[in-house]
Amino acid sequence: LNGLLRAGPVSVSANYIRISSDPYLRNSDEVRGAATVKLNENWMLSGVSRYDLSDNGGWINVGSGLVYHNECITVNSSVVRTYIEDRDVEPSTAFRVEAFLKNLN
Repeated sequence: LNGLLRAGPVSVSANYIRISSDPYLRNSDEVRGAATVKLNENWMLSGVSRYDLSDNGGWINVGSGLVYHNECITVNSSVVRTYIEDRDVEPSTAFRVEAFLKNLN
């Protein structure tokens, strides 16, 4: 189940997924939300979250990002906190910065 709403510079989406009876994946009820706001011609702010609705569920991850874009370069920066815990996997926070150059001919 998916939903998307756009109003001017704001975009909001929500998704629901239910996984059951799959031999490779654990049963899961999850909801995911995302939002972006275009601040001006060059800057965009975003946020995303994913939540497990099962009895012993909780936050799977949350994050935010900032994008700068012009005719020569796009720079993406983000931070994502993942709350998954499993045998040797601990919750973690990832910081990322990517730069994409354009028109190099």
